Amino acid sequence: MNDQSKFWPPWAIADLAKSGLTVEQVEAVGWAMVPPQDYAGHLGFAIPGAPEAYAIPFRDPVTGEPMKTSSGRPYVRLKFERPVHLGEKSAKYMSPQGSGNRAYIPREAHEAAARGEPLLLTEGEKKALCACRNNLPCIGLVGVYGYWDSATQDLLDELKRYFIAGRQLTCIVDSDAWCNMDIVLAAKRLSHIASLRGCLFKVLVLPPSVNTTDKVGLDDAIVEQGADHVRHKLLPLAKLA
Repeated sequence: MNDQSKFWPPWAIADLAKSGLTVEQVEAVGWAMVPPQDYAGHLGFAIPGAPEAYAIPFRDPVTGEPMKTSSGRPYVRLKFERPVHLGEKSAKYMSPQGSGNRAYIPREAHEAAARGEPLLLTEGEKKALCACRNNLPCIGLVGVYGYWDSATQDLLDELKRYFIAGRQLTCIVDSDAWCNMDIVLAAKRLSHIASLRGCLFKVLVLPPSVNTTDKVGLDDAIVEQGADHVRHKLLPLAKLA
């Protein structure tokens, strides 16, 4: 075990590995374990008895500066060892209170866009970072409607620079999409937004795994079948939306 991984508990290292990521890779972009006493500072509220968590900071891909919430708090998501229960709801991830949506944009995705390359979109920061580390430029959304700014009723500001005329965008959704109406409706709305901005927008619903009954996300497909399989076998199956 190297010096860095000793600061990460086994559950967190395993969680990253499931998405094809290492401690070194995530620490390079600022991810870190967070002590429970710091949860309130990140989220704006306390979670008594909450399990261990690591922090995923959202940064501007150009400046490296933290993205901010409307109250000026750095936008950081926490990923917990196990679901946290708040009232009748439970969640594995939590965002700052009243923060709305922000997009997770790895530097590699921004640089690919600057070169005019196609971009992928998917739900989840780990999926996006895994894809980028495998030369599949990808932006991560926080939830299926994670591209939407409810305050402005428009696309998130940080996404507008990528939704430009002529840009090829492919939204990759988990293999359970066809039985989840929220995912279907969210993809349709995003397709409409992209078409109004002149983008070529496609959707790829990932095929189920042959090895498990669990749903398949982009990171799962890369880990299980390899980035080349995703690039050459799955992406050509994407359909115009």
